[in-house]
Amino acid sequence: MFRIIRVFLEKIRRHFHLRSQKQNNMNLKRPSRNEMAAANSKTQMRLYVSGERALDLAQRAQAYSQARDYKKAKACASEAIQINPSLVDAFAVRALACRVLGELDMAIADYTKVIEIDPNNSQAWMFRGACKTQKASNLEGLEKTTLINEAHPDYQRAAELRPDDELAGLALLELEICIGKYREAVGTAGVWWNRVRTPANKVICAWLGVIAMILAVHPERKWAHLKAFLEQDRTRLGPTDWCVTEIEGCLKSVQGNPSQAALLDTIRPIHASFIKRFSGGGPALK
Repeated sequence: MFRIIRVFLEKIRRHFHLRSQKQNNMNLKRPSRNEMAAANSKTQMRLYVSGERALDLAQRAQAYSQARDYKKAKACASEAIQINPSLVDAFAVRALACRVLGELDMAIADYTKVIEIDPNNSQAWMFRGACKTQKASNLEGLEKTTLINEAHPDYQRAAELRPDDELAGLALLELEICIGKYREAVGTAGVWWNRVRTPANKVICAWLGVIAMILAVHPERKWAHLKAFLEQDRTRLGPTDWCVTEIEGCLKSVQGNPSQAALLDTIRPIHASFIKRFSGGGPALK
């Protein structure tokens, strides 16, 4: 009998012991509202500090980019992206830095990321197309043609998003020259010559327009006004105002055609004069 009682009491003791442990566990799993609020506050503060840190790094990257220190710009932008993988400005700054440093595949990837985050970013579409044509300028044959054709939709999308965007119009003009559509380029040059108002872009439009008309074998009287503008205008260009790689690649390919040698002789002094407009030792993208 006593044994039975002892067993019964032991069962009761174990029951209350387990119940007590369970309650203790529940108490551990259920912090008070004040504790939860404090924890949330700390989390929010950490997120806030991280966000501020990412923005600060992106701003520093932009400053380095403007100072033409593209390696440091890339490093700061990369650190910002590690903290905040959705920071569009950091991707854009790093893309430019990579483009200048010749890391075109990474630049294209970064512009693609900008487009994923902000599909209506016309500049990302345009600059991704520019990276593709820049990369194509170092290729030959089918590979070159394929990459330039891939760039065309990027330029088109940029123009659709911002039909009043001067840079998008000039980029389309440049692409038409690079793919050998000289007559179409002449028409585009005429349209944008009347639209462009920014002094630097006006110079770029005149330069591209002259090249398009010469390659389309138009007589000098057709493009004399553009040449005169370039001779008289004194606007200086910043290092990143325009990339000359695509056009120089185009001129290089034209050079291989004996029938167009005389056209190149006409273009060279105009192109050389255009290059001299860039401050800071010439265009950063060349």
